[in-house]
Amino acid sequence: MPYHYTLLICAFLCFVCSDHIEAQINQDSIPPEKEERYHIHIGTYEKLIPNSYFKKAGLDKVKYHKDANSFHRYYLGFFDSKESAEKNCENAVKQGFPNAKIVSTENDKIAKILDARKNTYQFHEITYDELFLRSVHFNFASAQLDGPAQQLLHEVYMILVRNPQWIVQLSGHSDSVGSPATNIKISKERVRSVKKRLINFGIQPERIKTRVFGEAAPIAKNREKTGEDVPSGRQLNRRVCIGIYDQNGEMVNIKDSTIVPFDAELGN
Repeated sequence: MPYHYTLLICAFLCFVCSDHIEAQINQDSIPPEKEERYHIHIGTYEKLIPNSYFKKAGLDKVKYHKDANSFHRYYLGFFDSKESAEKNCENAVKQGFPNAKIVSTENDKIAKILDARKNTYQFHEITYDELFLRSVHFNFASAQLDGPAQQLLHEVYMILVRNPQWIVQLSGHSDSVGSPATNIKISKERVRSVKKRLINFGIQPERIKTRVFGEAAPIAKNREKTGEDVPSGRQLNRRVCIGIYDQNGEMVNIKDSTIVPFDAELGN
């Protein structure tokens, strides 16, 4: 058989096979839709964005999908009519998302085909939020949890329940009153108290990591250079810090709302 005929036959077979493969991807990965629907792409971010970010902008039911390049694409919708999608898109622009755009499910099938090859085209609920309080504080020589501390730990519990692959790390601290050995001991007791509460809420012990620092890592002054006591600083140092880490070992977006008074700041 002449060489150029062989090439033609090979090209024809490749064309038929590629059509079959793409048809199989469409069939297996993209569910048939009765009619065209719309969603609104409001933003793309490298890292996960907390639910409160969108809630504060007045946007509900935001979902995301992680594309083949590991970027998080956030969407609003779905909407059955283009008019409804346009109205919600205009609102998203007004609420601070100027690049919001309407995407029809028909046009978006190209993205589905591309991502189906890596099985990444799935919409996910935003299941975590920012934790605005990051430390549990204690009275002098005490490891007992008060009302605000228990409320904070319940918020931590809710975050961990919604994100079963995440872990929490507890770091125990004390002020500088007493010997280093005594302060290590009370720091351990504080960590145990917090850990026990989370376990009682329902968090598995293996998801809770602990560290103890005693008086070695203050966030505020315990005493002035003159030796004068700084009660407000010591109160802030008697704490268990809470760190939440995702499945990749990265700390999630947590804001520490602890305010250190100017007269208790380190270095002053």
